[in-house]
Amino acid sequence: MKEILGLFVLASPFSFILLIMLISIVIALIFSKKLFGKKRRVFGGIGIVVLTYFGLTGQEIVGGMYHEYLCENEAGWKNHKKIKLPNEHWNLDGTPSFVDENGEIQYTIINGWFITKSTKETYIDSFIKIDKLRFIYVDKKTNNSLGEKIDFTRYYGWIKEYSPAPNIGEGCNTVLIRKYGRDKYRKKYKQEHNDFILNLFTK
Repeated sequence: MKEILGLFVLASPFSFILLIMLISIVIALIFSKKLFGKKRRVFGGIGIVVLTYFGLTGQEIVGGMYHEYLCENEAGWKNHKKIKLPNEHWNLDGTPSFVDENGEIQYTIINGWFITKSTKETYIDSFIKIDKLRFIYVDKKTNNSLGEKIDFTRYYGWIKEYSPAPNIGEGCNTVLIRKYGRDKYRKKYKQEHNDFILNLFTK
């Protein structure tokens, strides 16, 4: 019984869309009968269905496109300042000693130099709703911001908002994995993250 109820909750937004579409088709058929001429009836009916569809899904389409734009152009890792590390953290050739032979960063060595904070603010709350999240890296000694990771969370449209299903939204990770594929995105993310961490420090 719980499984059936859970399935109903998750599927309710899509069921609602199908119900509204069915109603719009019925309305289209009723109004099309009042139009003179076969072509007018056909195009009038199609027009009503199309307008209803975009009325239901327009928020989702526009929100998804703008969210993807933000994830591609505004989100990501951004460096501001650097921490000067003592000589023991650097090799003779100037490379960081906290990176092993496999290129992996040894966080146990550098974690003591910075802390992370997070903030969340409403970026857009009108036709679409998007929150901006900032994960800030702060110098422990000076309390200066060293850099940040910016992310955007988009919440779904009004149908999901008023349905029993949880409207948890989706972050940039989900959007970019869907666009580039999981393996390609993970490789890209790891490289950008490593570059960001290395750029937090200087000799």
